[in-house]
Amino acid sequence: MFPGVSEVLAKLKRAGARLIVVTNQSGIARGFLSREALDAVHMKLKRLLLDSAGVTLDAIYFCPHHPDDGCECRKPNRGMIDRAVRECGVNLDRSYLIGDHLRDIELAKRVGARSILVTTGVVLPRDAEQLNASGPTPDRIASSLAEAADWLLSDAGRLSVQVRERHVAYP
Repeated sequence: MFPGVSEVLAKLKRAGARLIVVTNQSGIARGFLSREALDAVHMKLKRLLLDSAGVTLDAIYFCPHHPDDGCECRKPNRGMIDRAVRECGVNLDRSYLIGDHLRDIELAKRVGARSILVTTGVVLPRDAEQLNASGPTPDRIASSLAEAADWLLSDAGRLSVQVRERHVAYP
């Protein structure tokens, strides 16, 4: 984990966020790791988050398929999100998807969630500037998870005020 991640996730949890991980894990289909090994990784992640900041994840969904399999769960397809909606009661109108790849942003657009691209992974800061012309545009580009969380909390607060005002204006 990047330094500070568990503290940022704890901040989001204190604000009332549910934390759900959706991840492509084609290494299973490719024979690089077993489901049991991935389960062990997920258990270690949960333990690290709990021990370092008291954070619990609400769910982890993974796609074990090869990119060529054409499954519905591999991001940017919406299968894992649809499952989270069914199993966790996720409200997509009030959801945010934070990711480090353009397929994460595409997935957010497909399901109607707000999107934040974090440039600590596949997409580098210099590449993010070209997104408007080349593909799905995130609602926000952040240089870290901390920056993404700060914007998310601010945006969610702003949207909540707008929703309350609409309810007052149109009883």
